[in-house]
Amino acid sequence: MKFNGVNDNSTQGRRNTQSGCKFSHTDAATITMTPDGVDTYARVIVKNQGGKINSAMVKSAITCALTTSGAGGLDTGSEAVDTGYYVFLITDGNNRNSRLLCSLSETSPTLPAGYPFCSAPIWFISNNGDGDIREFIDVDGRCYYTETGDTALLTMGVAYSGWTVIDASVHAPNNSRVWLKTYAHNESGSDWNNVIIHFNDSDASDGTYFTIKHGNVILSLSGNPGTQLVFEHGLVANATGIYYKWRTDPEVNPGGSFPTNFSMWIKGWTLK
Repeated sequence: MKFNGVNDNSTQGRRNTQSGCKFSHTDAATITMTPDGVDTYARVIVKNQGGKINSAMVKSAITCALTTSGAGGLDTGSEAVDTGYYVFLITDGNNRNSRLLCSLSETSPTLPAGYPFCSAPIWFISNNGDGDIREFIDVDGRCYYTETGDTALLTMGVAYSGWTVIDASVHAPNNSRVWLKTYAHNESGSDWNNVIIHFNDSDASDGTYFTIKHGNVILSLSGNPGTQLVFEHGLVANATGIYYKWRTDPEVNPGGSFPTNFSMWIKGWTLK
């Protein structure tokens, strides 16, 4: 299947506006896109403000550095910590000189002079608390974070009185599918409890709906470290559309080996 002459890679987890784009982590501030199509080229649909559409061909590797301004770097401002950036392909008026551009905006990056053509987002960068790009690998258009520890930790919480929203915008792009790991532990030796999760903003007004849950969480202060789930799910609208809550007030006793908490990590994502 083709879209404007570009192979549709949706079966590999890519939007159908790009083909043959292979991304890699270069260093703490830089990523590289290497053409990886069947003919060794990459092709990306770009358009200008007048609505003219072109198919840009990339024949050699190009980089994008958050420490650089304009083409090949950040569209405006300076690099920030704990921030997510969208990556675009831009070209000049002759649909040549392809470069990458990073932006806080998913839909309206500030284009540098001489580059009127721009793609939809083709990748996403997650900058951690140290101001370094989170290390990743690109597997057929799927981003997998490779750093160990809790560098992709979204939340550790015990909220129960209402749905608590989790902001994933630093770790994953809007309208993506995310690979999540969740963990739950209840410091009670006598009380059963559940942690429920949902991804539909409208369900936040009703406490009965949920997408997935940690069921029957009952553990002692120093016992089993808790229940874990790993699953993939689509973000309904944007990267803040994840909610969780404990069914009942969890028993929180300081000093135990495994404190009461619900934790969620993003292990990776896929552009829809």
